[in-house]
Amino acid sequence: MKLLVREPETAALSALLARRTVSLATSVIAVVEVLRAVRIAEPGPAGARRARARLDESMLVDATRELLDEAASYTSSHVRALDAIHLVSALRIGAREILVYDRRLAEAAGAAGLEVLSPGT
Repeated sequence: MKLLVREPETAALSALLARRTVSLATSVIAVVEVLRAVRIAEPGPAGARRARARLDESMLVDATRELLDEAASYTSSHVRALDAIHLVSALRIGAREILVYDRRLAEAAGAAGLEVLSPGT
């Protein structure tokens, strides 16, 4: 979302992505999360078009029943359900790194063996 909604970390994230060849991937649930955030921050069709274009450029990991069952095993009083889905989505595609700005998700991702990237923090 930081690539679509201007936040303090946006410039650092954009700079990191400009320096590296990366494929962005996320859970399919990001469709709802991203479109909601953009609709709030930038009402109107231009923001929605930019959000949909960014989502179209990203690999969207299906939230299958198997993935959701695995994600449930990561949930706790510290790891929220949607964060667990994002974490398991990254693990399922064999990601080595994860872009995270939420402390609790960052801790869970690190514990799961992913390198946590949080440019600008």
